Amino acid sequence: MTTKPITAEQMKHYDSYTINTIGIPSLVLMERAALAVRDHILHHFAD
Repeated sequence: MTTKPITAEQMKHYDSYTINTIGIPSLVLMERAALAVRDHILHHFAD
């Protein structure tokens, strides 16, 4: 899967929206991001 990179400013906007509008706590958001990175590493670098 190929995705287009976003800027730091865009990411701040998305984080803020997710936290303040959707209501997902920032700690949960960061934990989910860490798990996604871990899954990516395990999938692509399993050896």
